[in-house]
Amino acid sequence: MRVFVYPCFDQFGYQLVNYYLNSGVEVVGTGSLETDDEMFYFAMVGRNSNFNFVEGEEVEQREPFDQAFLIGEDFNVNAKQIFKLSTNENKNSDI
Repeated sequence: MRVFVYPCFDQFGYQLVNYYLNSGVEVVGTGSLETDDEMFYFAMVGRNSNFNFVEGEEVEQREPFDQAFLIGEDFNVNAKQIFKLSTNENKNSDI
């Protein structure tokens, strides 16, 4: 099984990457490495042999991914299942 996550180093993306890596799944992630949090998340998973970080939009399309998770943004990816997720990080709540 191959999974794609974009962006892979925001809070939710990292949780997905970490979950699938701990399950023994091959994960390809892309995004930025600009903030301290993103660098920390990269340090936590970057040495895992099942993880491949790809900068920019240079995702290799050797075969379709089984699942792709796109968090809050669109990305051109070839996958059998594409999950487009949105987060409520920037919304104010009265609860």
